[in-house]
Amino acid sequence: MDRQLVKIKKLTPQGCLSIEDLVAVEAVFKVLINDEPAWTVNCTPEHLEELLLGGLFTRGYIQNAGQVHRMTVNEAEKKISVEVSTGENRSLVNIQGTQKEELQEEKIFYMADEIFEKSDSLFRETGCAHCCAWVKKDKIVCIFEDIGRHNALDKVIGYALKEQIPLEQGTLYTSGRVSGEYLQKAVCAGVRTVVSRAAVTSQAVEIADRYGIKLYGFVRKGSCNIYQDRGLSPVRDGE
Repeated sequence: MDRQLVKIKKLTPQGCLSIEDLVAVEAVFKVLINDEPAWTVNCTPEHLEELLLGGLFTRGYIQNAGQVHRMTVNEAEKKISVEVSTGENRSLVNIQGTQKEELQEEKIFYMADEIFEKSDSLFRETGCAHCCAWVKKDKIVCIFEDIGRHNALDKVIGYALKEQIPLEQGTLYTSGRVSGEYLQKAVCAGVRTVVSRAAVTSQAVEIADRYGIKLYGFVRKGSCNIYQDRGLSPVRDGE
């Protein structure tokens, strides 16, 4: 269950009303790797296998899904136990010049509307979720929501690991801000094109330039910013 009704008081110009409100469910799990505490995750408690696979990958514990031998979710104790044969930490790889899917820019807005404007989405019903999707040749291959934007990305990466999908052959769509840390995770997973409904940071632009990532921001209402092959010009006070 990713949403629930709660009783609230709503203050309006007409007075205080007693109503029910739909809120996103937040769960907190302690993650144990080979019986050792690893990290704690606050998340939307759906698609936990994909979330954990993506988290294991982006944190450098595994290179592929085959290294995970067992995953057990203990709802009562709010623990997720995973047995893995550990891998090596990854570094960013320069992928300039490698083959990637050519994104038809006139279709960016159509796909963004398909992904972000769905009436039954957790965000539209609660205002409290981020969305992340992977698209190949104008087809939504997978789409996940979570209260955390990094969690939603981890779910996409985890799904790709499960299904052995090479993420460089499509486009990652995200509703959230693209920071340097966020883009690093995407690049480590092989993503080469990122489309965001929100803003990007200076670190994200630098990483996109350095590693040949095609990065789009503020994709909404028929316009967007393209951050690619652009140097950063510092803005000084008074300019």
